[in-house]
Amino acid sequence: MKDLFVLVADQDMAETVKALLRRRESLGIRSTRHTVEKHIQHDPGCRTDASRRLRPYLRQYCRAIVVLDKKGCGRESASREDIQHEIERDLATDGWSDRAKAIVIDPELEAWVWSGSPHVAKVLGWSKGYEDLKAWLVDRDLWSASSAKPSEPKAVMRAVLRETRRPPSAALFGQMAQRVTLRRCQCPAFAELKQTLQHWFGEEAV
Repeated sequence: MKDLFVLVADQDMAETVKALLRRRESLGIRSTRHTVEKHIQHDPGCRTDASRRLRPYLRQYCRAIVVLDKKGCGRESASREDIQHEIERDLATDGWSDRAKAIVIDPELEAWVWSGSPHVAKVLGWSKGYEDLKAWLVDRDLWSASSAKPSEPKAVMRAVLRETRRPPSAALFGQMAQRVTLRRCQCPAFAELKQTLQHWFGEEAV
């Protein structure tokens, strides 16, 4: 059996997860045989259809992870934890038992971008550094100076790319996931993903 099947909502997430799984030392995990695929129905599909989509892999993969945005999944009024439990319950009923985990990012993947790393500014094409980039966003009321992250992380990222005249691309997410330190991201969903991978595939894990 292979180690891990990851079902994600879109290509941005696919590139992010692929890059993260290559950073074994930073994550504190061993090498894994894994597959990352996106659901054609994106976030709603990952929420409501993960068990069906993963059913063919029950006996081919030891573990499974489903990653999606809370925003756009169709259950925005629920907590990210409740959505995760619903997905995990369906997967367990379908045969995955405790071998599957859902990760719901609140509000969306771009929340992982704004970690304070200088690499973020470089990848987005901002030549003057991260603090200058944040100041520019605060001046334009796109980021509250008192908040650790912008409230609309995707819209803010798109605004920066328009300013730097760089087209949105899934490759940008892969570049940031490959370069940015994994210690700075304060998103609970990212912390949960990292903890899950370490529990399953840490060097001491059986």
